[in-house]
Amino acid sequence: MAMVGSQYLNQIMHIISQSLMIPCYAFLLYFVVTAVIETGALIGEMVGEKKIHKFKTKEFLSKLPETHNLELYVENSELPIKLKKVVTEFLTLASAEGARQRIVAQNLLCEQEDLIAKRTEKTDLISKMGPLLGLMGTLIPLGPGLVGLGKGDFNMLAQYLIVSFDATIIGVFAGSLTFTISKVRRRWYERYLNDLDTILETIIEVREHVAQTGKKVAIGGRL
Repeated sequence: MAMVGSQYLNQIMHIISQSLMIPCYAFLLYFVVTAVIETGALIGEMVGEKKIHKFKTKEFLSKLPETHNLELYVENSELPIKLKKVVTEFLTLASAEGARQRIVAQNLLCEQEDLIAKRTEKTDLISKMGPLLGLMGTLIPLGPGLVGLGKGDFNMLAQYLIVSFDATIIGVFAGSLTFTISKVRRRWYERYLNDLDTILETIIEVREHVAQTGKKVAIGGRL
C-alpha cells in the first residue's frame, strides 16, 4: 500500500531531477572546454618554467654577500621575470631595518600565495566537480530510459543510455585533465615560493650584516 502523498512526492522529485539535466550538461560542457583551455595555458607556462629550472639559485645567492648595490645586481641578474619583479618590489618597499624588511617579505609572500591559490582554484574545482556532475549526468537520463524499457521502446532506452555514458566520459575526462594540471602547477609554484622565500631571507641577512658592520665602523671611528 502506497503512503499518502507519496505519489506527489515522487512526481516532485522526478520534476526536480529532470530539470537538473540541462544545467548539468551545460556545466559539463563548460568544464571540458575550460580543461582544454587550461591545458593550452599550461603548455605556454612550460616555457617560463624551463627558464626557472635553468636558473641557478645557489649561484645567485652566493654572490649576494659580495654585492654593494643589491638593486643593480638584481636588475642585471638572470632572475626569471616573476622572481625579479617581486624581489625588485621588495628592495623598493623594504628599508634596511630587519623587522620592517621581514614584514614586507611576509606580505609579499602572502600576496604570491593568494595569486597562486586563485590560479589553481578553477582547475581544483573542476577536478572535483567534473566526475560528480558526470555521475549526475549518468543517473538523470536513466529514469526516462527505464520508462522506455517498461514500454518496450528499446530505441528510447538506447538514446538515454548513450547520453548517460557520454556524460560520464566527459566528466571523468575534464576531472582527470584538470587534476593533472593542478598537480603540475602546484609543483611549479611550490618551487617558486621556496626560491622567493630563500632569496628574500638572504637579502635581509646581507642587509643586516652590512648595517651591523657600518655601526661597528662608526663606533670604532668615534673611539
